[in-house]
Amino acid sequence: MATRLQQQLSLIASKSTHQLDLRAQKARHSQSLLFSPRDAATQSFDSVYQICYEGFEELCALDGRFERFAGNLFAEQSRYEDRSQMTAGKNGELDRVIEAFLGLVSGRLLLRPGMKAVEWCVRRFRAHEYNTEALLLTFLPYHSATQIFPTLLSLLPEQLPSTFKWLHPYVAALQCPPRSALVAAIGANQALFAAFNTHVLAVANARHHSAVLLGFWASVLAQAVNSIIDSSRSGRADVRRQREEDLLLRILPVTQEALGTGVQECYLGACMVLTILATKASLADKVLDAVMEAVAGAWTEETLVEGLTCLAIIAEEKEDVTLPRRVARALEQPHAMPRLLHLGKTQRAGKLVAGLALAGLAKALKERDFPSLSMVEDLLNAEVMDERCTLLVLEGIITRLAELRETEPTSDACTTLSDLLVHFAQDATRAELLQDAMRNAKLDARTLQLPPPPIIAEDDELEPMHIDEAEDAVQASNEEEQHATASFDALPQLPTEPTSFMDSARDASFESYSRIFHAALASTTSMRRFLNLPQLHRTDSIKRPEFLTFLARIWTADASSNPAKVAALSAARTQLASSTTAKRLDTQTLIPYLLIALADRSSRVRRTAAQLCRVMHASYGDKAGKDCTPCPAGRIYGANSGKLGQLSSEDAYRLLSGAVVPILEDCVVDGAYAVRAMIDLLNHGALGANEKEGSGKGTLKKSLRANASLFLAGHAVATPVGSVKIALLRLLSRVGKSAAQARSAVLVPYVREWAAASKQDEGFEMNRAIIESLTHRSHEEVRLLKDITTNARAELRALSFGRLQHVFSATKTPQMQVELVDFLLERALMGMDLALESLRSLLLTTEVLVHLLEDVPGASDLQDQQRSPKRQRTSKNTTSFRPLDPEKLQAAIRHITLVLELVESFHPERHPQLLRPLFHLLAELRQYKALTGSELVYVQQLILDNLLSCVSTASTSTNIDRSVIRTDLIVDCVRTTTSTRLHNSALLLVSALAAWQPEMVLHSVMPLFTFMGTTTLRQGDDFSAHVTDQAVTRIVPALAESLKRGKGGMLVGAEELLLSFVGAFEHVPLHRRLGLFRLLVETLGAEESLGAVVGMLVERYFDVDGVRVGSFVVELVAEFEVEIGLRAAVQILEFVFEGLSRGSSKVADVLLGFAVKEGSEVERSVEVLLEGLVVLLKDDGFRARLKLELQREDKNGTAERLRAIYATLLEKTMQLGQFAPAAHTDSANALLSPVLGLLPTKDFISSSAQLMQSGSDETRQQVFGSLEARVAESGQRDATTFIDVLPNCAIFVRVDQPMRTRHAAVSCIDQIAEKFGKVDRGAVLAAARVVAGEAGLGSAEGGMRVICCLCLASMVGVLGDEALEVLPRVVGTTLEYLEQSVDAANDFVELQDAGFSILAVIVDHLPWMLSGAILDRSVSIADRIASATDDGGNHVKRFCKLLATKVSAAEMFTALERTWPDRNVMAKHYNHLETLQKAITHHTKVTVGRNAPTLFRILLEAFDLRYFYTGWEDAESVAGLYAFVNTIALDLVLKLNDATFRPFFMRMVDWTQEKVDITTQRAISLFSFAATFFEQLKSLVTSYASLLLEAAAASLEQAGRGTLTPELKDVVLQTLSASFRHDQDDFWQSPAHFDVIDGPLLRQLTTSPIEQQQQVISTITNLAAATSPEHHKSMNATIMSYMRHEHADVRLAAVQCERSITERLGLEWLTLLPEMLPFISELQEDDDERVEREILKWVGQIEAVTGESLEGMLA
Repeated sequence: MATRLQQQLSLIASKSTHQLDLRAQKARHSQSLLFSPRDAATQSFDSVYQICYEGFEELCALDGRFERFAGNLFAEQSRYEDRSQMTAGKNGELDRVIEAFLGLVSGRLLLRPGMKAVEWCVRRFRAHEYNTEALLLTFLPYHSATQIFPTLLSLLPEQLPSTFKWLHPYVAALQCPPRSALVAAIGANQALFAAFNTHVLAVANARHHSAVLLGFWASVLAQAVNSIIDSSRSGRADVRRQREEDLLLRILPVTQEALGTGVQECYLGACMVLTILATKASLADKVLDAVMEAVAGAWTEETLVEGLTCLAIIAEEKEDVTLPRRVARALEQPHAMPRLLHLGKTQRAGKLVAGLALAGLAKALKERDFPSLSMVEDLLNAEVMDERCTLLVLEGIITRLAELRETEPTSDACTTLSDLLVHFAQDATRAELLQDAMRNAKLDARTLQLPPPPIIAEDDELEPMHIDEAEDAVQASNEEEQHATASFDALPQLPTEPTSFMDSARDASFESYSRIFHAALASTTSMRRFLNLPQLHRTDSIKRPEFLTFLARIWTADASSNPAKVAALSAARTQLASSTTAKRLDTQTLIPYLLIALADRSSRVRRTAAQLCRVMHASYGDKAGKDCTPCPAGRIYGANSGKLGQLSSEDAYRLLSGAVVPILEDCVVDGAYAVRAMIDLLNHGALGANEKEGSGKGTLKKSLRANASLFLAGHAVATPVGSVKIALLRLLSRVGKSAAQARSAVLVPYVREWAAASKQDEGFEMNRAIIESLTHRSHEEVRLLKDITTNARAELRALSFGRLQHVFSATKTPQMQVELVDFLLERALMGMDLALESLRSLLLTTEVLVHLLEDVPGASDLQDQQRSPKRQRTSKNTTSFRPLDPEKLQAAIRHITLVLELVESFHPERHPQLLRPLFHLLAELRQYKALTGSELVYVQQLILDNLLSCVSTASTSTNIDRSVIRTDLIVDCVRTTTSTRLHNSALLLVSALAAWQPEMVLHSVMPLFTFMGTTTLRQGDDFSAHVTDQAVTRIVPALAESLKRGKGGMLVGAEELLLSFVGAFEHVPLHRRLGLFRLLVETLGAEESLGAVVGMLVERYFDVDGVRVGSFVVELVAEFEVEIGLRAAVQILEFVFEGLSRGSSKVADVLLGFAVKEGSEVERSVEVLLEGLVVLLKDDGFRARLKLELQREDKNGTAERLRAIYATLLEKTMQLGQFAPAAHTDSANALLSPVLGLLPTKDFISSSAQLMQSGSDETRQQVFGSLEARVAESGQRDATTFIDVLPNCAIFVRVDQPMRTRHAAVSCIDQIAEKFGKVDRGAVLAAARVVAGEAGLGSAEGGMRVICCLCLASMVGVLGDEALEVLPRVVGTTLEYLEQSVDAANDFVELQDAGFSILAVIVDHLPWMLSGAILDRSVSIADRIASATDDGGNHVKRFCKLLATKVSAAEMFTALERTWPDRNVMAKHYNHLETLQKAITHHTKVTVGRNAPTLFRILLEAFDLRYFYTGWEDAESVAGLYAFVNTIALDLVLKLNDATFRPFFMRMVDWTQEKVDITTQRAISLFSFAATFFEQLKSLVTSYASLLLEAAAASLEQAGRGTLTPELKDVVLQTLSASFRHDQDDFWQSPAHFDVIDGPLLRQLTTSPIEQQQQVISTITNLAAATSPEHHKSMNATIMSYMRHEHADVRLAAVQCERSITERLGLEWLTLLPEMLPFISELQEDDDERVEREILKWVGQIEAVTGESLEGMLA
């Protein structure tokens, strides 16, 4: 188990920022969201800031709210902020700013600028370490983004916040956490749940939210809440309740805050969570009421619908329907009610509406707010409540009405409620609900004083029902009878001859009878009387049509209520049932109306209609319809009866028995079944398509189906009932061949006649039904539709165009489709928008599209129209013609444009057969461009887009004629237009063709690439990049393959291509360059083309911008394998040799233009290539990859190939160095160094010996430099290898070697010894002997001396005691060089640095080497050099610090005493004193005490500096020096005890009198030190004042006589004042001490000039505060005496002194007030106004202290 100390150390290590660990610091700096660790580690904060600031500026352009962060996070000074150096307060403030910024940028993290801005927070402010939780919460919505979230996980610290511990597995794997894991974590981890919601809501409240964040929050929160509820359902009941309570405590505060944010998305998310909570958790009504209040109280106009939906769902979960008052008030608002009713039609909202109705009822009765009752009535009539909720509302109304009947029977409320119920019960179904409610409330209509509800009696069986039997059901009142009689009498009279209510001439009469019929529904008596009216001829219903036609029109009319329909059907059933007993009846006239009733929406109507159908079927008797009497008889449609086609009674019977009766039960259940069944029967003769015609029940024969269709069509045309006409027409429109005759003979003439009429009052549904009766089954119908689109009314034209769309889709004949498309196209070109819309909505086939393209007008056709026939036959010049008609030309172009737009909209990629007509049209377009003088860019764009779509799928088609492809037309498009979009489309098309049929495009691609170099490559948009990529990846491979087969080779053949891309390099946007050239090289073949591309780029642009081009070629080479990059370097070097030799190099001459350049230009190109090659080979990344490949042993022989390529490169480089012209020597030598640096260390060292022996001096220097660089990069595993190199390096440190070679050798030795010297100290010592020799340290050249000193410093650090052999010579020589550097006139700063570096190392490791004379010499030299430099020399300060701490105290202090500077050079004294101070503070008290005498002597010398610097011009510097001496003296005091220091202090007092000429300066030094001494050590050293009493008193006496300098007087007063202030031992209360100083000090009031009086008064005041009351009296007496002095200044000083003491001591001093009063009284009339004013101030002061007035005392 770890100890407590280990735990604490572990905790400290975990929080450490590794400030001194450079590797850890580099690792931290390499953490980035945008860049790889390798790239990030090389970036400075300035470059990172520049990149991130660009992203921030883009964010500010998108959203101005980001600008507030420009002054903090993205300010210029932010580059220098370090969070590890900031205080906790500043870090906290920065945390708040970062979290605010992260919240605002969270919605834009998928944008590049957003990631750049967050990158700055990560790189500079370490947000992933200091703000881990906020950063994770910001990125959490993108947890599934594989390009973002794993990168963030890689940056997280090892210790994650407790809320995100669940991320550990995904951090380890760097994988995105799945949604399920996130939801589970939020549901299970309460801390994460709280943090997540707090973060989102804080962002929303700050209005920094985004749709991404809030949508993610709402969905995750809903899933988490759902999972929490599911998990809480297990266990015992009490456990479940506890879990639900905990759940509410967690969720409700979150939803409450979300609802109150005012953000729409937050409100919606909260509603979603509350909905889940209400539906899945078992919540009490009180909780649900509170939730509903929160929802209703927070909604806005935008969130009203969602809030209502949430309330409706929650209300359904309540047991009690009553609503909280706040919810009801919110729902009663004018804007809420309509939306609630509309909502009720789409989802369950019954309880919410019922609660609102009950709340409105209660409010109306309580506040007498009767308009609220109208709201209740509206809610009841809206039919949005189910039966249960409606009953609850009705029960509430009934209960309140009953109460009012007892308490307020005549009140308005009672009347209003009664009227409400009466109106509600008008419908029979509602009447039943009202009766149920009254039964539930145990009340009846009589108690409530309500009229009885209407009752329509009916039997569920098929037995006839007589109206007389219903008379006992309800008894009408006398008033009702009288009202009915008056209504019946007012009915219009009908003609005596048979009249049909189906006759359109009787529409007005029908309306009158219909109103009375509906009124008679209220009572059976009225109904019976109505049906028996003589006008209806009920008894003659067989012979006369009035009765049955009236009833049929009633049950099919849209205006009829369901009870009226039921009553009419029941009456017809009863009448036919009674008539059937007399004879057989043919009731076929009622069959269409019966079908409409069977399709009614009301089940009661359908059920009654089924009963009537059975009666009608039975009326035909048992002879299958033979010998039947028509019923009703006569012309039921009046003048339109001639259009009616009659069925035989047998056919009518078969229609009923075979088609209608079998489906009755299904029709009762499903109202739509009747129409579906009739359509099946008329189409197929059976109810199922697989049944055979006439195979039994539910079948119709073919002849009967045709007759039935004619029959129904006749009724559809003749009937005046709109609903019947619409229904029959829609039914017939879906019947096929069976209705062919009906359409041609009846419907088509009717539609033609109807369309030609000028009536405008038909409704939309009627118009649509009539138009839709026309189908695709005959040309006559299609022609009629076309005519209607042209000649009919506007509302009919729109319907006709829509019907033509259906006709096109339904027809299977291509010829008809083509005709329809041509017709619509013709109308569209005429400007008919409806035709164009219809055309675009069709689903055109390939044949139709081909027809459209081939049918477009050609330019030659337009020209031929301008010449006469004879002219056309005889003219040989086909290009000469008269000017064309511009309108016809424009019409032709519109035609072409419209056809191309249509083709584009119908996915031409699905129709590759369009290639031929499209290429033909592209060729034709050239003539159109010549005719119009325009580029016709849009038309060309359409053609190219369609061609591109076709070509993209043409490779999968086998039936395409490839000969139609014409690349020359595409190239012509590119050349003859300036449209960028057209260029891109053409290039994409050529790319697609190259991928499909490369041999057909290769002969035309070179001009395209030349064109791309000046246009497309320079575009910065993504689409242009896509175009370029497609062109390169599809065209270039085929081109390269073709060029390889040529004689000149691939590179020579691709000259134009390469020149195009290289020429466009500087114009290609930065973000596209690398990807574009990488793609080019990959496509051409990297092994052959990489060197050429790099060489061309360097040769052309390196002179312009070497840094940018160099970095680009490095990045480009890094995109490929290192072997390819090395081959590229060899290829570039070959270009250099070809340029130098000026031979017949076809490649270099073509690519680099050597053949056409002059000699100077070629030389410059060669120089540039060498410089670029140096940049490439110096790249650390390239070298690291090469090293890795060489160290990896693989079976493919990669390492061997790399060594072979490197051998070639090195050989060529060496040859270049030996044979290159003088102009290129430097560049050749510069190239050798990076080439040498390519090899791994082991291989390089083995070859370096040979290079050093056989190479030139420059080569040797480069080898040494390369070795030096490798030492810096190598680790300890290479130590032995490098140590073995030391002897080889030492060989070249000889007098016969050039100075630069010796310099490089020593520098290399220095690096090796410093890093690996401890491995073999003997080898280092041997090298040290050489370096310390005549060729090294003994050299006369200054630079050589410097490097040798530095090298020897490193060696001494490694060798330690083993370096004794060479140290005497080294130390002596070094000190000699330092002395020379001080005396010389030249600047030897580097030599001084180096010299003191080696001396510092010696002092650090062997301090005893510097002692005696050497130490004195060293200290003196240090003082001299410090005085010779402006800043004192950092190297000198470091050396002196080491001397003070490493050399023994006795040696050091003695040396300082011996070498005390004797010249007035302040810098020397400063350096000497600083060394002294460091030594004093470093050594212990014991050591310092032992050397106290020496230190005291040095200190006295330091105090004497005041004498030497008297009159110095720079007073400020001198004052600083004196203060520094006092500081050193105080530091010494703190190291000594009283026994040691007190004698010195006494000696110092005597020392001031030893030399008369400098007594004053020494006294100032003494008292200056004493003032600091008393001020710092306070009461501990008060007793030392006794040693200064006599000297201080004597000085004050001299001041009184005017013989003391003002400076000394000030210092004495300061010293005394400090002693007085810090006296805590009653030292100054002793008469022996007080008496000595009292008199001289007080007399200063009489002798001091007025400008020094304040200091004197302050000192006297401090003395008074330090003494006893006995001394106060004597002091006061003396001061009082001065108040009568003859000089006004003295009197003024005395009064001011009294005031100061009074202010300090208060009542303690005013005990002497009686003695003061006479003097005060006298001075009130002093001659000097100053004294009078001052005495008055003193009087006021006394009164303020004592609280009494002195007026009486002074009288």
